[in-house]
Formats: sequence, C-alpha cells, structure tokens
Amino acid sequence: MLRNDFYIDDLLSGGNSVSTLKKIKTDLTNILHSAGFTLHKWISNESSIVNNHLKLPTLPTKEEIKTLGICWNTTDDNLQYKTQAMAKTDRPTKRSILSTITQIYDPLVLMGPTIICAKIVLQQLWKLKLGWDESLPLDLHTTWIKYQEKIENMSLIAIPRHVICAEPQHIEMHGFCDALESAYGVCIYIRSMNESGKIYTQLLCAKSRVAPLKRVTLPRLELCGALVLAKLGQSVKQALSINIDAIHYWSNSTIALAWIKHSPEELQTFIANRVADIQRIAPEVRWAHVKSQDNPTDIISRGSKDT
Repeated sequence: MLRNDFYIDDLLSGGNSVSTLKKIKTDLTNILHSAGFTLHKWISNESSIVNNHLKLPTLPTKEEIKTLGICWNTTDDNLQYKTQAMAKTDRPTKRSILSTITQIYDPLVLMGPTIICAKIVLQQLWKLKLGWDESLPLDLHTTWIKYQEKIENMSLIAIPRHVICAEPQHIEMHGFCDALESAYGVCIYIRSMNESGKIYTQLLCAKSRVAPLKRVTLPRLELCGALVLAKLGQSVKQALSINIDAIHYWSNSTIALAWIKHSPEELQTFIANRVADIQRIAPEVRWAHVKSQDNPTDIISRGSKDT
C-alpha cells in the first residue's frame, strides 16, 4: 500500500519541481523494491531524475519516446507526431483512407487542421456510397494523393509540452469555436502571467468534427461548435490541477452568441436543447465575439493541407 504522503496524481503527471520528482521516484522505487519489484526505464525532461544515485536502468534522454501514443522529445520537451503514409503504389480506397486516418493517434487533436481534411474526404466517399475497395472518383483521388504526399511532413511539427509559465500569478483559459459548411472545430488556449507581467499563451487542446450529412444552417453549426467547446472546457477544468482565475469563450457568430444569452424556452427545439446544455455546463463563462480573421479555430474548420 502506498504511504499517505505519496500522491497518485503526481505519479501520473509528474511534478512542478525537481525535488518533487526525486521524491516521487525514491518513494515509488523503495515501495516496489520492498515487494521484490525493480522499477526501471525512467524517462524525464530533467536529466538529474534519469541519472541519480539510484542507478536504475534508464531510457536514453535524447531520443523520441512514445508516451501514451505520442512521441515525446525529452531534450526539447516537445510533442511530435508520427504516421506511416500509404505506399505510393497502393490504390487509394475507402478502406486504405480509413486505415491512414486511424494511424494518427492525436488525443489532444493538436493536428486537427490536418486530420479534418482526411475526414472530409472520407465523408464524401460515404456520400457516394462507394464500396470499401472501389476506386475513388478522379477528383477525390487527386485530392487524396496530394494530401498523402504532405502528411509525412507532420513529423516536422514540434509542439511545446509545457503550457504554463514558471511561477504563474494569473491563469486564464480561452476557448474559440468556428464552423463552416463542411466542418466545425474548437480549441482551448491557456494564458498565464508571471510576477513581472510577462504573458505566456499556449495551445492546450482542440477538437474537430465534420458537419452532419443532413444539411444544417451555418448559425446552427456555429452553435454546435459552441456546445463542443463548452464540453471540452469542462473536461479541461476537471483534468487540470491548477487554479484557473478566469474563463473566456469566443465565437465569430453573432447569431450563436445571441442564442446563448437567450432563455431556452424562447427558442426552437434544436437551438433550445443546445443552448440549455451550454448554459448548464458553463454558467460562469464569459462569451464574447471575435472577428473571423482573428479566430484561431478557423484553420480547424477550414482544414489545412499544408502540414
């Protein structure tokens, strides 16, 4: 049994200081050693944690390590993504496209602008009711080949793992949502400020969805995006162990923002149900308008083929 001063949360998520990490490693190693288990393969972005007096087997610190399905470069403390593109001689089909999409494990959806393009192609194939191994129409075949040639560049993208400045004095969460006729998406940023007033802003996570097959008006899709944002924000608050001083959500749809401020009883059923959920999930959040050209979620809903 773990001692009272040993915290499972710290074991899973690390610590905020080197001394905390060393204590976690020492306590856990001693506890397991008392039962005859030898804990090894430590990995950290702090070299003193990997190479200390315990002399346990370790993983190399200058390589990309798979962590929960994502590559972690411990030297630069960055997250990176790897995918194996389909062989150029293969004939693109609905089956092979789905296989390529599922190869990309992206729980934080940081590669959302790239992945949504593939999902849109797959949805178009469903609309055409093609079989799993049928050849693609010429236009979609060309689109997919161009997409496939660039998807390998995803491995060149490095995303900082740390999203908060050192010794933050004020932390805010800012969420953005946007929609187009083909897809809609949301993203959440963490904005932190230290004692000297220096501000550090970093993307934390995102989410993207293709628009439903049944046509929905753009304002309603914007409202759907707002609901996804509210749910994602709730999950982020529950997952983070830090105190968030303020939460702001942004949308470039004035119609969706007006709906969110209304009483659900005054709205149509489709709109009322989503507004009621938003108001229930995020009653304390401040909703505000952002110009389309300033909305960072635009690239998620629009998609980016330039990985």
